[in-house]
Amino acid sequence: YSVQRLVQSVIDAYWSLVFARTDVAVRRQQTRQGYEAYEIAEANLAVGRLNVGDKAQAESSWRNFQAAQISAESAVLQREQALRDLLNMAPFDGEQLVPVTPPLGEPPRIAWEDLLRAAEESRCDLIELKLAVEAGEQRLLVARNTALPRVDATALYRLSGLEGRTYMGDYIGTRPGEFTGWQMGIDVSLPLGLREARAELRRQELALARYRADLDQALRFAVQALATRYRNVAQYYREYLTVKQARQAAHVNLELQREEYRTGRTIYLNLLQAITSWGNAVSAEAETLLRLNSELAALEVETGIILESHGVQFYEELYGSIGPAGRLFPDACYPRSASPGENTARYPAGDRPSEAAFEVERLAVPQRLQGGKEP
Repeated sequence: YSVQRLVQSVIDAYWSLVFARTDVAVRRQQTRQGYEAYEIAEANLAVGRLNVGDKAQAESSWRNFQAAQISAESAVLQREQALRDLLNMAPFDGEQLVPVTPPLGEPPRIAWEDLLRAAEESRCDLIELKLAVEAGEQRLLVARNTALPRVDATALYRLSGLEGRTYMGDYIGTRPGEFTGWQMGIDVSLPLGLREARAELRRQELALARYRADLDQALRFAVQALATRYRNVAQYYREYLTVKQARQAAHVNLELQREEYRTGRTIYLNLLQAITSWGNAVSAEAETLLRLNSELAALEVETGIILESHGVQFYEELYGSIGPAGRLFPDACYPRSASPGENTARYPAGDRPSEAAFEVERLAVPQRLQGGKEP
């Protein structure tokens, strides 16, 4: 179970790094928009269309956007260090971790009954409790047999003499039919007191009842946890669709307010609100989508299939000894060796950074910054 949580932690750290890099792109775009508004305010001040207060307000907003960008860049370093720690990598090695896997935009369709069946078969805690119940049933069977009278069938066939070559070189043998006798019978034994055996039987009955109660309780908890994750996936997906529409509306509003402010038909507060709303909408879209992808990994943990779905195998799984049924029942035996096959791609590989999936740069770059230095 700890290995499953470790895999989930790596996935969460990966998507956290993607969100941090996306947030940096958003803050950088806000800084560019704020700088353009500051230049427009400075030009309008020179021709007398604005006062010093309007220019100071534009500069203050631009500097605040710069501070937010610096904070976002620091968050990227922190998230990258957390991912490096989970991957047992050095905090600083001269290389930058660039995620290239795009997030999943739509969760797979999973039937609730199939999810319950997979959890019942794959969760390690349920498997352990099921084995405890099976072992308790066998111990109860032994205790019940011990409390019953013992009946043994006996048979004896005694040969007379030996057969073979002695150390002197002489041969000795016994002809067929030469034996001293044979004996067959039934041995019945019944102890006078069965107090200890019956007490052991009662103890095993209570232990088996406890194992079954533990299994029922674990099943109930597993179903509740699975239902919570299942609902969260549906909730985050609906939130993502809603926030995505809000981001599109904020994009249109920002383009409009920027043109209105450039031509002097609106005040700076409207542009500032549009820039802020656009940045918050893009960050919210990235957060909800990446939270959806993290929740899918959490759903796999609750189902117990996260290791199989991500191609994680234990070294001990490379060899399996003969099963408990023996060689007479080879179908019930464990395989002698289970060589892993080729790994299949769990996530689609990309040729660009993961944050490019959110198209932050789709917002037009201000004309004064094209081909120039970033503020």
